Amino acid sequence: MPSFPFHIQILIVSATMALHNFVRLNDRDDREFINANQDSISRRERNSEAGSSYEQNSGSLTDPAMVVLRDSIANSIWGDNN
Repeated sequence: MPSFPFHIQILIVSATMALHNFVRLNDRDDREFINANQDSISRRERNSEAGSSYEQNSGSLTDPAMVVLRDSIANSIWGDNN
């Protein structure tokens, strides 16, 4: 990837996150998100079958503490760019 100044890198990440959220809010049946989610589930199942401790260490995406942390990070990023 080309080297961009740090302030441009922040804008790229913010724009990518905004596009991701827009697609998720407006097209819950987006094929690419569904495929990515299925791939992620398949990897977790394979890790689980292999006796991996991935599930124990990764935490749940809906775990209340993780939701609060994620929201805090998103609000911090959003606040820094507005």
